[in-house]
Amino acid sequence: MRSKILIAAAAVLTGCASISTPDRAAQLEDDQLCRLAYDLPRGGIYGHRQNAIARAEIDRRGLMTAEEWALAERQRIKRGMSECALLASWGIPNKVNRSVGVWGVHKQYVYRGYRLSSYAYVENGRVSGWQN
Repeated sequence: MRSKILIAAAAVLTGCASISTPDRAAQLEDDQLCRLAYDLPRGGIYGHRQNAIARAEIDRRGLMTAEEWALAERQRIKRGMSECALLASWGIPNKVNRSVGVWGVHKQYVYRGYRLSSYAYVENGRVSGWQN
């Protein structure tokens, strides 16, 4: 019982939604679905059925390629990959700095961990670079 409470609390704190049916997955915004993707390659807290539902919906929408899924499983990113694949690879960032201009939308994803920080840069929905 305690583990179920912890799982529910983790989902609420990270802004994740539970997906138990394909219809529920179809209702999620792209960014919500992509945030769930981080747990998929690692078994996640949602169980195998939910993982299959989320992955099927991500594939149906064309948010990630097969190559991006392979990178996400190894927690790797590369230039040109989708923003969804970045979230699946590195997880939910601590902060996102966003700027908009004539060039489009630029985002800086800030990841802070024990003893180090990493940054990923996204231009118009595609990873343009990173530093760690």
